[in-house]
Amino acid sequence: DLYPLICYLPRYATDASIKPDPEDSLPLWDNVTHSRAPVVPPFGVDSLKNESETPNGPQRRGTIFQPEQALPRVSTDVPLLPARIPPRTTFYDYLPIFLFFKPILTIFRGTRYTEDRRDGAGRKKAARPVESNVPLEISLFLSSYTAWLLKEDLVKPAIATALINTLTVLQDTVANLDRVRTTPIPFAYQAHLRTTMWIYLFLLPFQIYASFKYLTIPATAFASFLLMGFLEIGQEIENPFNYDLNDLDLDAFCLTIERELAEITAHSASDPSSFLFNSFNQPFAPTDRRNVEEILADSKHAYHLPDSGMMHVQRTLLGCWREIDEVTRHKAR
Repeated sequence: DLYPLICYLPRYATDASIKPDPEDSLPLWDNVTHSRAPVVPPFGVDSLKNESETPNGPQRRGTIFQPEQALPRVSTDVPLLPARIPPRTTFYDYLPIFLFFKPILTIFRGTRYTEDRRDGAGRKKAARPVESNVPLEISLFLSSYTAWLLKEDLVKPAIATALINTLTVLQDTVANLDRVRTTPIPFAYQAHLRTTMWIYLFLLPFQIYASFKYLTIPATAFASFLLMGFLEIGQEIENPFNYDLNDLDLDAFCLTIERELAEITAHSASDPSSFLFNSFNQPFAPTDRRNVEEILADSKHAYHLPDSGMMHVQRTLLGCWREIDEVTRHKAR
């Protein structure tokens, strides 16, 4: 969903009107198979034929949500994946207690679950290398644009300083989020905790058999469910940026920012005189409920006295404080 917003930048530009030539391919698209005909995504970046189709199968009617419709429509000679590719919903998502048998089924079926993010020992698999860090590259172009504004004297130095500081905070935030995503729980801690847990659960039936008798099996299963849940919780909080139910909904955050930016840019910065001096502004309410026009028109009021005008304004503000303090405090009957 980001491509239509950055497709005009030099690193990501792909001209669909020109016949693709491998000799002219940018480094980012070097290993990508170019289409002979331009691919025009229906809503920004989704190049799938059916609106309800995803790489993991079709979506059910009524569950389709495509915020890409609000993005510019661009054409590219490079086939693009959808903006959101959640993992396929499986049987284990509905009954996670059967995850214990998943490695055994894998051995008998002779297949590997490519969507698993951990190996058999519970260690986090290394992420696939990424050709480029898109957020940092966007911040590079933003810094270049800020430098150009300064060079052309289009912004004041103080405003440019605020822009540069904001870009620095943005880069630090991206680096911190990436550090959270790529920093695993130490394997020695995981291995020690798992080994201790399995040894305890293996010996638990022999410890409680004399007291529980035939209830030993369900009691052991219940204890295993509780204790193994703590291990799963530790793995869940290791990376909060996936599509699990407990992960952060970054898509919702980004869509909220998109809506707020659109709302901000839709309202121009008006002259303060156009909204300060009108009939709706009552600056001294609740003590003085006259609007600005009435206050300015009453030239004989104490506010307009050359020597004591500010004293009367301060007296009115103190009255506002007393009245607000009395009204907003809840008094027990």
